[in-house]
Amino acid sequence: MSDWTPFAAGRAMLTDASACSSDDRPFAQALAGPHLSTPVAAAVFSAYAAAVTAAGLWAYCRRNTGRG
Repeated sequence: MSDWTPFAAGRAMLTDASACSSDDRPFAQALAGPHLSTPVAAAVFSAYAAAVTAAGLWAYCRRNTGRG
């Protein structure tokens, strides 16, 4: 489950272990942590960012209009 947190997805998104040589690949995977592919990690990170943005927009609009 920890692979799906925004911080773990961000690390996996920025570390492409497949670009490393076969000798360095285990080290890169251990450094990145989660075993998500780069596109999946980018999608997870973007989904978290969209959810936080939507929650912030909702709270901002609710505060400014005084309605729920």
